[in-house]
Amino acid sequence: TILKVRNLSNHRLNDISFDIHAGEIAGFYGLVGAGKTELARAIYGVDSYEGDIIFKGEKLKPAPDKAIAAGIALVPEERRSQGLFTILTIRSNVPVMNMDKITQGGFINDGMERNVTLEYIDKLKIATNSIEKEAGKLYGGNQQKVVLSKCLFADADLLMLDEPTRGIDVGAKSEIYTLIRKLSSEGKTIIIFSSE
Repeated sequence: TILKVRNLSNHRLNDISFDIHAGEIAGFYGLVGAGKTELARAIYGVDSYEGDIIFKGEKLKPAPDKAIAAGIALVPEERRSQGLFTILTIRSNVPVMNMDKITQGGFINDGMERNVTLEYIDKLKIATNSIEKEAGKLYGGNQQKVVLSKCLFADADLLMLDEPTRGIDVGAKSEIYTLIRKLSSEGKTIIIFSSE
């Protein structure tokens, strides 16, 4: 068991408890307003709550930086306003959740940043003609892949995807579902929050 949620309650959630096992793909379904996004936000530490969240045997402190440090990443529902720096390039977006990996002596190593970005463009099949393209100028499915790249580069053991296929075309949906299955087979734990 990688994640234990016990008696989680807040302004939208009422006494929620569940377990998630390593390598599992779990899904929470609900219409808009059902509380699925609030559950993701509580686990990630954005929203306050009562109850306990235990991740990899340790009680999680409610703060996003603590969640990231513990190995949890969230692909938010609103990718343009919460998941991307739309005016920055793909190259500037991909490594942002794990800058230690591409810095030396407090400075960004351009070569490492470039290589990491090219690796994720190839791995997630992001359609772009340049790593210097602004993230906000990509189509929906490719924006979502950049957000996923950020979370994967963070080396998260638990990847929470809130509405991962909303507003993207059928081909991109299929690619994202294939990627989710691949990540699970590699040992990543995935939670999907969806109204689909």
